[in-house]
Amino acid sequence: MNKTQKLKNYKTITIIDNIHLIPDGFSFEYSDTEVSIINDEKGKRYLRVYKKECASEGNGRPITTISDDCYPLTDIEDVTQQNWKKIMLSHLSESISIEHDSYCGV
Repeated sequence: MNKTQKLKNYKTITIIDNIHLIPDGFSFEYSDTEVSIINDEKGKRYLRVYKKECASEGNGRPITTISDDCYPLTDIEDVTQQNWKKIMLSHLSESISIEHDSYCGV
């Protein structure tokens, strides 16, 4: 699998971790990470890492970035708050993305 493939029609099984960080800086800056286990329509399990970050550009204006990547799991992997980063890194080359509808409001 590669980054150009998209995963859709998934179901969240369990949320492993929710991380909210507020760095020193502008009041609008933050970083949210949600780590969960999901199943696709065929029952394959994935480690999902959803990140949404708002930071300041060079001119001080806010910019928001979102990444929503999934890493296929083997049946024997037990994901915890303590080991999810290690498991994610071990499946980094197999990562795929969640497909989202795009919206641009004016």
